[in-house]
Amino acid sequence: MKLYLHVDRSARLQTGDILKKEPYCDEILLNAMGFIDPDFVAHLNRLARAGLSRHGYSYIIAGGGEIQKYAYFIELQYEYVRFKHFPELPSRFQSFFAFREYKNALRFAKKYGSGGKIFEISFDGKCFIGDMNLLKLDRDPAKQKEYAENYWNSRQYRTDSEYEPFWECVIDLPVEIKREMLVNPLDEGQ
Repeated sequence: MKLYLHVDRSARLQTGDILKKEPYCDEILLNAMGFIDPDFVAHLNRLARAGLSRHGYSYIIAGGGEIQKYAYFIELQYEYVRFKHFPELPSRFQSFFAFREYKNALRFAKKYGSGGKIFEISFDGKCFIGDMNLLKLDRDPAKQKEYAENYWNSRQYRTDSEYEPFWECVIDLPVEIKREMLVNPLDEGQ
Protein backbone atom coordinates (compact mmCIF):
# COMPACT_ATOMS: atom_id res chain seq x y z
CA MET A 1 0.00 0.00 0.00
CA LYS A 2 1.39 3.40 -1.03
CA LEU A 3 0.73 6.65 0.86
CA TYR A 4 0.58 9.99 -0.99
CA LEU A 5 -0.92 13.45 -0.45
CA HIS A 6 -3.95 14.96 -2.21
CA VAL A 7 -5.21 18.57 -2.20
CA ASP A 8 -9.02 18.54 -2.02
CA ARG A 9 -10.04 21.52 -4.15
CA SER A 10 -13.64 20.31 -4.29
CA ALA A 11 -14.05 20.29 -0.48
CA ARG A 12 -15.94 16.97 -0.79
CA LEU A 13 -13.55 14.48 0.79
CA GLN A 14 -13.66 13.02 4.28
CA THR A 15 -11.44 10.60 6.13
CA GLY A 16 -12.50 7.04 5.33
CA ASP A 17 -13.91 7.78 1.87
CA ILE A 18 -13.06 5.20 -0.79
CA LEU A 19 -13.09 6.65 -4.28
CA LYS A 20 -13.81 4.31 -7.18
CA LYS A 21 -14.41 4.57 -10.90
CA GLU A 22 -18.04 5.25 -11.77
CA PRO A 23 -19.33 3.69 -15.02
CA TYR A 24 -21.43 5.65 -17.52
CA CYS A 25 -23.33 3.77 -20.22
CA ASP A 26 -24.48 6.59 -22.49
CA GLU A 27 -22.54 7.15 -25.69
CA ILE A 28 -20.37 10.24 -25.52
CA LEU A 29 -21.23 12.96 -27.98
CA LEU A 30 -17.76 13.92 -29.13
CA ASN A 31 -18.26 12.94 -32.76
CA ALA A 32 -18.88 16.58 -33.72
CA MET A 33 -15.34 17.55 -32.71
CA GLY A 34 -13.54 17.27 -36.04
CA PHE A 35 -10.04 16.89 -34.66
CA ILE A 36 -10.88 13.68 -32.82
CA ASP A 37 -10.66 10.48 -34.82
CA PRO A 38 -13.38 7.78 -34.54
CA ASP A 39 -10.99 5.37 -32.77
CA PHE A 40 -10.41 7.98 -30.07
CA VAL A 41 -14.16 8.56 -29.66
CA ALA A 42 -14.60 4.78 -29.27
CA HIS A 43 -11.76 4.79 -26.72
CA LEU A 44 -13.45 7.54 -24.66
CA ASN A 45 -16.70 5.57 -24.75
CA ARG A 46 -14.85 2.45 -23.50
CA LEU A 47 -13.29 4.49 -20.68
CA ALA A 48 -16.69 5.84 -19.67
CA ARG A 49 -18.27 2.38 -19.62
CA ALA A 50 -15.32 0.98 -17.61
CA GLY A 51 -15.61 3.83 -15.11
CA LEU A 52 -14.40 7.39 -14.69
CA SER A 53 -13.02 9.40 -11.85
CA ARG A 54 -14.72 12.65 -10.83
CA HIS A 55 -12.04 14.39 -12.91
CA GLY A 56 -12.87 12.25 -15.95
CA TYR A 57 -16.60 12.80 -15.52
CA SER A 58 -16.16 16.57 -15.58
CA TYR A 59 -14.29 16.39 -18.89
CA ILE A 60 -15.90 13.52 -20.79
CA ILE A 61 -19.50 13.42 -19.59
CA ALA A 62 -20.03 17.03 -18.54
CA GLY A 63 -18.02 18.13 -21.59
CA GLY A 64 -15.87 20.54 -19.66
CA GLY A 65 -18.87 22.75 -18.93
CA GLU A 66 -17.65 23.75 -15.47
CA ILE A 67 -14.04 23.94 -16.59
CA GLN A 68 -12.01 26.52 -18.42
CA LYS A 69 -11.95 25.60 -22.11
CA TYR A 70 -8.16 25.51 -22.41
CA ALA A 71 -8.02 22.89 -19.61
CA TYR A 72 -10.63 20.86 -21.52
CA PHE A 73 -8.50 20.86 -24.67
CA ILE A 74 -5.33 20.06 -22.70
CA GLU A 75 -6.97 16.99 -21.15
CA LEU A 76 -8.29 15.75 -24.51
CA GLN A 77 -4.92 16.27 -26.22
CA TYR A 78 -2.99 14.49 -23.48
CA GLU A 79 -5.43 11.58 -23.38
CA TYR A 80 -5.15 11.29 -27.15
CA VAL A 81 -1.34 11.01 -26.95
CA ARG A 82 -1.63 8.50 -24.08
CA PHE A 83 -4.17 6.46 -26.07
CA LYS A 84 -1.94 6.40 -29.18
CA HIS A 85 1.52 5.97 -27.61
CA PHE A 86 1.27 5.07 -23.89
CA PRO A 87 -1.79 2.82 -23.43
CA GLU A 88 -0.16 0.99 -20.51
CA LEU A 89 -0.23 4.16 -18.36
CA PRO A 90 -3.31 5.12 -16.32
CA SER A 91 -5.74 7.51 -17.99
CA ARG A 92 -6.10 10.90 -16.33
CA PHE A 93 -9.86 10.42 -16.87
CA GLN A 94 -9.89 7.35 -14.62
CA SER A 95 -7.43 8.61 -12.03
CA PHE A 96 -6.96 10.53 -8.84
CA PHE A 97 -4.14 13.06 -8.40
CA ALA A 98 -1.69 13.35 -5.56
CA PHE A 99 1.88 14.17 -4.58
CA ARG A 100 4.65 12.15 -2.97
CA GLU A 101 6.04 15.12 -1.07
CA TYR A 102 4.37 17.50 1.35
CA LYS A 103 6.14 20.51 -0.20
CA ASN A 104 4.55 19.80 -3.61
CA ALA A 105 1.08 19.30 -2.09
CA LEU A 106 1.45 22.62 -0.31
CA ARG A 107 2.81 24.27 -3.49
CA PHE A 108 -0.26 23.00 -5.40
CA ALA A 109 -2.65 24.11 -2.64
CA LYS A 110 -1.20 27.61 -2.73
CA LYS A 111 -1.27 27.88 -6.52
CA TYR A 112 -4.54 26.08 -7.39
CA GLY A 113 -6.16 24.81 -4.23
CA SER A 114 -8.41 27.66 -3.12
CA GLY A 115 -7.62 26.78 0.48
CA GLY A 116 -8.29 23.07 -0.03
CA LYS A 117 -7.44 20.60 2.70
CA ILE A 118 -4.54 18.20 2.26
CA PHE A 119 -5.30 14.52 2.81
CA GLU A 120 -3.10 11.48 3.05
CA ILE A 121 -4.39 8.78 0.69
CA SER A 122 -3.54 5.13 0.14
CA PHE A 123 -3.86 2.90 -2.91
CA ASP A 124 -2.63 -0.38 -4.35
CA GLY A 125 -2.98 0.30 -8.08
CA LYS A 126 -0.86 1.87 -10.82
CA CYS A 127 0.74 5.26 -10.43
CA PHE A 128 2.31 7.44 -13.09
CA ILE A 129 4.44 10.48 -12.24
CA GLY A 130 4.61 13.45 -14.63
CA ASP A 131 5.74 17.08 -14.53
CA MET A 132 2.58 19.21 -14.27
CA ASN A 133 4.39 22.12 -15.89
CA LEU A 134 4.06 20.25 -19.19
CA LEU A 135 0.24 20.36 -19.02
CA LYS A 136 -0.17 23.31 -21.34
CA LEU A 137 -1.46 24.25 -24.76
CA ASP A 138 0.60 25.48 -27.66
CA ARG A 139 -0.65 26.77 -31.01
CA ASP A 140 2.03 24.74 -32.77
CA PRO A 141 0.71 21.14 -33.05
CA ALA A 142 4.24 19.71 -33.12
CA LYS A 143 5.13 21.54 -29.90
CA GLN A 144 1.86 20.43 -28.30
CA LYS A 145 2.62 16.80 -29.15
CA GLU A 146 6.15 17.21 -27.77
CA TYR A 147 4.79 18.53 -24.44
CA ALA A 148 2.37 15.59 -24.16
CA GLU A 149 5.00 13.00 -25.09
CA ASN A 150 7.47 14.47 -22.60
CA TYR A 151 4.77 14.40 -19.91
CA TRP A 152 3.92 10.73 -20.55
CA ASN A 153 7.66 9.89 -20.65
CA SER A 154 8.07 11.47 -17.16
CA ARG A 155 10.47 14.09 -18.48
CA GLN A 156 10.92 17.54 -16.98
CA TYR A 157 9.60 20.59 -18.79
CA ARG A 158 13.03 22.21 -18.62
CA THR A 159 16.43 20.92 -17.53
CA ASP A 160 18.25 24.10 -16.50
CA SER A 161 19.53 24.33 -12.91
CA GLU A 162 16.97 26.96 -11.81
CA TYR A 163 14.00 24.85 -12.89
CA GLU A 164 11.97 22.95 -10.30
CA PRO A 165 9.70 20.27 -11.77
CA PHE A 166 6.17 19.95 -10.36
CA TRP A 167 5.76 16.17 -10.11
CA GLU A 168 2.17 14.96 -9.88
CA CYS A 169 1.06 11.38 -9.32
CA VAL A 170 -1.69 10.09 -11.60
CA ILE A 171 -3.17 7.22 -9.58
CA ASP A 172 -5.47 4.53 -10.92
CA LEU A 173 -8.57 4.22 -8.70
CA PRO A 174 -9.58 3.07 -6.14
CA VAL A 175 -7.98 5.19 -3.43
CA GLU A 176 -8.80 5.54 0.25
CA ILE A 177 -8.77 8.87 2.08
CA LYS A 178 -6.74 8.04 5.19
CA ARG A 179 -6.51 11.27 7.20
CA GLU A 180 -6.44 15.03 6.96
CA MET A 181 -2.96 16.49 7.26
CA LEU A 182 -2.46 19.38 9.60
CA VAL A 183 -0.98 22.24 7.61
CA ASN A 184 1.78 24.15 9.33
CA PRO A 185 0.76 27.86 9.38
CA LEU A 186 4.41 28.82 8.80
CA ASP A 187 4.33 26.80 5.55
CA GLU A 188 1.20 28.61 4.37
CA GLY A 189 2.90 32.01 4.60
CA GLN A 190 5.79 31.11 2.33
